[in-house]
Amino acid sequence: MKLLQSLKIIIVFLALVTPGLIFVIAGPVTGFEQKEQTDFPPYGLVLAPSPEYREQFADAIFERSAAKRWSVQFMNALHLYGFGFIDTNKAISGSDRWLFYKPQFEAWDCSRHAILKKKLDRFSLLLDLVTASEIPLVFAHAPNKASIERDRLGGRTTRYLDCYFRFEQQFADAVSGMSPRHFVDHSRVLSHAPGEKPTYLKFDTHWTREYGVHAMNQVFESRPGVLGIPLQEYNTKNAPAITGTLSKILLLKHEELIPVPVPVDPDPEAIRSAGLASNVLFIHDSFYGRILPYLVRRSPNARFLHSGSDIGVQARESLDTADIVVVEMVQRHFLESIWSRSRLGWGGTFAEWMLEEMAASTQRCNWEDARDLFSALPDTRVSMRNVETTGKKLRMTGSVKSRVLFQVPNDLAAGRVCLSVQLEVAGSGKTNLYFSVPGGTEQQAGYSDALMVSKNLKSGENTLALVLPEAFRGKWVRLDPIDHEGEFTIHALNIAPYN
Repeated sequence: MKLLQSLKIIIVFLALVTPGLIFVIAGPVTGFEQKEQTDFPPYGLVLAPSPEYREQFADAIFERSAAKRWSVQFMNALHLYGFGFIDTNKAISGSDRWLFYKPQFEAWDCSRHAILKKKLDRFSLLLDLVTASEIPLVFAHAPNKASIERDRLGGRTTRYLDCYFRFEQQFADAVSGMSPRHFVDHSRVLSHAPGEKPTYLKFDTHWTREYGVHAMNQVFESRPGVLGIPLQEYNTKNAPAITGTLSKILLLKHEELIPVPVPVDPDPEAIRSAGLASNVLFIHDSFYGRILPYLVRRSPNARFLHSGSDIGVQARESLDTADIVVVEMVQRHFLESIWSRSRLGWGGTFAEWMLEEMAASTQRCNWEDARDLFSALPDTRVSMRNVETTGKKLRMTGSVKSRVLFQVPNDLAAGRVCLSVQLEVAGSGKTNLYFSVPGGTEQQAGYSDALMVSKNLKSGENTLALVLPEAFRGKWVRLDPIDHEGEFTIHALNIAPYN
């Protein structure tokens, strides 16, 4: 009994001391857990009475010790090659040891379908407005690996597939009718029948470079002669297959040569005859990052901005000077980015640029035939709630509960409809414009954040101007003029036919 107790003590002692000894002998290893490593505490605090800093010190050593790396490698190799499957917080195996990025399944869990549908409706509204305005913007969607390599699923992924493909079908249905000039669905060139050549890599979450070139050609062909010159015929060379999921997440090695296209510059005559836009901006993630050598050569007037960090004020100059903007995003991040203020959502730098482009498009509206819905108050088309007049024409006081309700007229000339709200506020804030759901009535409009446009307001005069699709005729609209208590003036609420 005493011998058993002694063995337990020795084992625990070695488990605690070995990582530290290896750390001292071999030195620290680079980060290998796809996370920021714990910082070392000030050494003088390690001997303090509180155990907090000693725990931090131990974590910092453990996260940098080769011993931990070896143990992670051993367990991953045992599961993948010994047991034939792997299931970690970031990597999960399908059939025949095909590896998939686990967060793509968790992002579309059944418990999240309601919020995902809300974000999908927001993107549908955004595409309607972008298409109606014809602004120089293209969204490119890089599908999840699981959406394409369906015959490689199974194994440990099975329990996620019902929820995943239930929302995947909603996503596919929503984007199927979107304008190809403003939305490029790379699923169209990547999908394949069961048993056919895979278009994604076995041990990585990305497409092969060969099919990445097909995706590049597809986005170029959405605006022929504007974005770049497609690479239709190419030679190939053998190059190491990228194995990010296997090597970076599971820390295992695999060497394989696969044929990849050789990047070449387009023919100078092809460039001259194409009339490429003089300034193309690609905002992209790692999917276009994998084919960047081809994009750089085939789109010689392009600049590239990686979307891994927030699209903040530093991106505004690049947006303002671009003739056309391409935003590429992987499917699992697409809707989150559309909603997020720090990425593409309302209130952020990118969204404010979009609204200014939309406002510029209203210069093509027939404002000479505009109707000011406020010019003949009281008017049955407009009603106001939680608003007080101050005695001066159209000057009011209100709060976050203030509402201006109106209906988009049905009796304008056929085609698109232009809307312009001219608003003056005493302090900065934001204004929100909500559209009713299809078939919505004045009493049952179904207003929500999904079908909403939001604009930042500066102190003084502001204009929110949009071109609305023809299908928006008859919709009920709710304007929330301000998001704080104070005075505001609506100088005009104009509706006009698109010229």
